[in-house]
Amino acid sequence: TREAERAERAVDVVRARLAHRIFQNACVDERRFCIPDFRGGVAAELYGGEAPGFERRMRVYQREAPPFAASACERALKRARVSADEITHLVVVTCTGTFTPGPDVELTRHLRLRSEVERTIVGFMGCSGAFHGLRVARRAAAEPGARVLLVCVELCPLHRRNEPDTGALVAQSLFADGAAALGLAGDARATLLAAG
Repeated sequence: TREAERAERAVDVVRARLAHRIFQNACVDERRFCIPDFRGGVAAELYGGEAPGFERRMRVYQREAPPFAASACERALKRARVSADEITHLVVVTCTGTFTPGPDVELTRHLRLRSEVERTIVGFMGCSGAFHGLRVARRAAAEPGARVLLVCVELCPLHRRNEPDTGALVAQSLFADGAAALGLAGDARATLLAAG
């Protein structure tokens, strides 16, 4: 009926105003996404039609997260003037995806790290994951001769919800995709080599 359509349009206007206000108040100037075009391709796979199930989201995570993390690692290694074959420990922090054998194995291959590199995944710790990763990396870097590569990678839009509630809108206004890496060297104490 026309009344129902009018009521639905009025609700949509209120939701749009609320979303606009939340995004403005988030004070986030720029957000980045590994999915370059939200009109087709991967975006259609994720957001077209019904809500994507866990398996579909993890397929995208497996495809997108390792190269995204690798680019951050490559920047950190370049800034630190450390070659990949000098890395003794790799610490990967993530809470937005999982697959087997894991992003640590993919990164070892992609970056051409030594096969005997010690790998640790700090997973599903939420927003505090980076702090746990830093603790693990710092302890590893305390070993004599250690060269530790720590990378955090998150693909938050994989878990975007179409629900218009305030909590979902706040999450969408704050979180995007991100990857950051740093290198630590060990001796008497852990020393930051470079971040990328």
